[in-house]
Amino acid sequence: SNQARQEYESQICERLSVAQVVPFREVSVDDWYPEIGRCHENVDRWIKANPQCTALRGWVVYASYGEGMVGITAHSVVRDTGGQFFDITPVSDESVRRGMLFVLHEGDDASFDTLRAGSGISFTCPPGLLDNVQTHLLDDQGDPFNNFDDQ
Repeated sequence: SNQARQEYESQICERLSVAQVVPFREVSVDDWYPEIGRCHENVDRWIKANPQCTALRGWVVYASYGEGMVGITAHSVVRDTGGQFFDITPVSDESVRRGMLFVLHEGDDASFDTLRAGSGISFTCPPGLLDNVQTHLLDDQGDPFNNFDDQ
């Protein structure tokens, strides 16, 4: 339902304040390398070859639209046996990665697939919630998303 959807989105917004940037780890399987923009397929392929790891579904901040507004899109990362999260999907410009806050999906893969149906999502988070996010994003290096073209 639409209301459930809105509640889910506002929970994601609230959890952005404690979200982390997931570090990139360069991986390959034989002659295969993860591809830009194909995070779900990349993770599925990696897990198949490395069944001791776990696929983690969630949402990542991928763009800043100015005052209190960020774009959120579905994203998959990996958890290793030691519990460390890592991202195996390259981005075209690695400097944007420090703005890519990852929020874990609460629920199973089926509910995740339903939520991410369509082209991913963008929504506005209340500016108050974003205060600490903006501080974290902007540090003193300017807006990491300035030169980030929408995928």
